[in-house]
Amino acid sequence: MRNYSSRKGFTLAEVLITLGIIGIVAAATIPTLVTTYQKKQTSAKLKQCYSIIQQAFLFAYAENGSVNQFNFVKQDGVTEDFTQINNSLAEFANKYFIPYIKTAEVCETGNTECSYNWFGLDGHQYDFPVDKNNFAFLMNNSTMVRLRYNNGSGAYGNEILVYLDINGKNKPNVIGKDIFIMKVNGDSKNIDFIGSGQQRNVLLNDSALGCATTQLSGGYYCGALIKYDGWKIEKDYPW
Repeated sequence: MRNYSSRKGFTLAEVLITLGIIGIVAAATIPTLVTTYQKKQTSAKLKQCYSIIQQAFLFAYAENGSVNQFNFVKQDGVTEDFTQINNSLAEFANKYFIPYIKTAEVCETGNTECSYNWFGLDGHQYDFPVDKNNFAFLMNNSTMVRLRYNNGSGAYGNEILVYLDINGKNKPNVIGKDIFIMKVNGDSKNIDFIGSGQQRNVLLNDSALGCATTQLSGGYYCGALIKYDGWKIEKDYPW
């Protein structure tokens, strides 16, 4: 008959040391695993949204002619008639986007799902009131799509920025993190991310719009950078 009384177990000190080592390893690796997962989720969702917008645009192009035949509001660098501007954006969205996208809801004044703060990489809070140069709607995959005229020169018309908040109201709501920007204008025949066609170094480091630039418009090129990198978020991406 075997005698098991001579077998030794782990001492309390050994157990505590082992648990401590496991804790240290977990503390070092879990954040990296979480970040890697978040990056993959972000790039996959962005690719999906990009495909939806591109497909909608192609359908609109087929049914309504080339983009230079689309109805952009007449440029006006002096008078800011927000009623006309918003009506034009609504008309544009309802004719060239919404009929070709599975839309959950069009954003109206007072809609709490659409009313939340957006931020730039520099921490700047963007003010996108529903009644001023703004038209927004929710896709059925929870993406917030927001259309605004690119009025950086003081003119409204000819170029529309299309903001994609790929997880809607969920945080962080930061341009370059979960908000990415496309554009369509009357001088081209496509819709794409701002910065598309630029070299990678420009997309990352441009002093005004680059993905790694913490300026007022920093992060505007982030969507184009992720696309350039084959829908991946690389290690030098300012996550």
